[in-house]
Amino acid sequence: MSLVLAFLGFFVAVFLPGSVLYKLSERYFKHDVFFPNVWVYVIVCFGLSLVFNFFMVSLLVWLHLYTHSILISLTFLEILGFLWVYKRELVSGLKCLEFDSHMQELIYFAGIGICIYVFCKKFGLDIFYAWDSVVSWNRWAGEWASGKFVLNEGGYAQIYPILLSLGYVLSSKISDFQGIGVTIYWYFALMGLLGCVFLLFDKNNLKLSALGFVVLAFFYIVYFAIKQREFHVGYVDMPVSLVILLSALCLLRASFETSQKDVRFYLYLGALLAGVSAEIKQSGLFWCVMYIIGLLYFWRFSYFTLSLKVFGVCVGIIIFLCAPWILIALYKKLFLSVDATNIQHTWQEIYQGKSYLERLSHALTKYYQMSVLFFLSLISLFSKRFAFFGVVGVVYFLLWGCLLSYDLRNLQGGLPMMILALSGGVWSMLNSRTFFTLLEFLHKRLALILLLGVIATSLRLPFVQEKILTIEQGGRINIGGRDTNELVLATFKHKGIKPIITDNQLLVYALGFDRKYYEHFSFSQDTRAFEKFLSTYMEPSFYVLLQNDYVGYYKEFFEENNLVILGSSGYYTLLERE
Repeated sequence: MSLVLAFLGFFVAVFLPGSVLYKLSERYFKHDVFFPNVWVYVIVCFGLSLVFNFFMVSLLVWLHLYTHSILISLTFLEILGFLWVYKRELVSGLKCLEFDSHMQELIYFAGIGICIYVFCKKFGLDIFYAWDSVVSWNRWAGEWASGKFVLNEGGYAQIYPILLSLGYVLSSKISDFQGIGVTIYWYFALMGLLGCVFLLFDKNNLKLSALGFVVLAFFYIVYFAIKQREFHVGYVDMPVSLVILLSALCLLRASFETSQKDVRFYLYLGALLAGVSAEIKQSGLFWCVMYIIGLLYFWRFSYFTLSLKVFGVCVGIIIFLCAPWILIALYKKLFLSVDATNIQHTWQEIYQGKSYLERLSHALTKYYQMSVLFFLSLISLFSKRFAFFGVVGVVYFLLWGCLLSYDLRNLQGGLPMMILALSGGVWSMLNSRTFFTLLEFLHKRLALILLLGVIATSLRLPFVQEKILTIEQGGRINIGGRDTNELVLATFKHKGIKPIITDNQLLVYALGFDRKYYEHFSFSQDTRAFEKFLSTYMEPSFYVLLQNDYVGYYKEFFEENNLVILGSSGYYTLLERE
């Protein structure tokens, strides 16, 4: 039963309270996210659930009411509330999405398939292993579950540990069933995947929907190909980065909307997610400031109409959600004389006197892949809409290079900006008339281009010939088993080349020695066949290489014929008769 309750804690953490809150506030937004895009609804519920759980758990711990029985009762009320507010949808079902074209239908269902495939490929039900996830994040989750109020230890906000604590309290097993907490971590990744596609999906705008796939492609390359090893399971670097990405996607989507109610919906959702990011890790505070500037930027260039009321609500949401971190930092500084920001250590002491220019130069060379992403993202400066994300990416990258480049994980707040900037730049070029003119020119000159390519390659090959031969030679040693080949090579080097009797036909191709030294014999359990073979074999000194499985059958025969074992490696044993 404990595992069932812990599993229920996952849904309480990321979906259940948010779904009830959204339904209760749906009339205010006048925006039905069930139709046309149910996946946006999932993202909305995710953001609202994080906010609700953060304040609910903080209040319960402060009142000493964060217990198993209290949380069970509240969860039961949330389930009843969900059944009540969604009674119509549960009985009648949801409306089916109607597509204007087969291409839009393909994008929609391909997006679902790709997101689920990547999530299933990366997701693994496990426990927390990495250093900070054990000694910090999961430890803080245990302290919350035990009823202790964690005052942003080390300057770190506490939404993520609070989410983990829900399963611990519901199951009454603190720090057990950690697989549920790992699932919450990977759920952030799933929200990022879905956000790339469906926050930009519009069944009436094929080009905008295609942009979602461009963002998804670069998102996958950066997060799951280039930077995968930097995102340790249980750390909050990927969660905060993906919440920032979702917030930025909302701001971008609002710039494409023509309906004022849709603009308002995405701006409010973006502000909510921006505020949430600040309560996951400090880099979210940077994005909160940039989000407010972004509102003014897109309004200034007439991408949407921004009333004073909507702007005030967005700023109010961000301030309300950032306030706990700021107030705790001020309290610890003024009353406890503790630096809750950790700035002195991370910005200065850790660099041991290096100048800002030295730090940036070192970051550019050490993390060259991120440097390439940074410079490529600058193509967004040619597009007014995406230039905002490019500039924010530049600012964050420079701040990271000068102040936080001791660890690549600290770039998490700038990655979404550079990905959106690069995606937007590529998408803008693909939609430009210049691009289509270039494609037309290349198509007409295809034969000439291929011929020039062949000529250029032919001119280049003589200079790389030796390098290619060296690579091939190094690769051949793996043919048939590297361990066995290295054993034979080492023996040839120290004891000299002699004929070798073996059934390993790949040996000659792997080592490339003269075939006159190779003598093939198919070993079996019958030693008499080998005895007959040796009676006619003219070489007095030779090696024998046979499979380990047959060594026992030939043991006495080898002793009688002065065959000495030199070594065993892989699946084979090497013997010698001098």
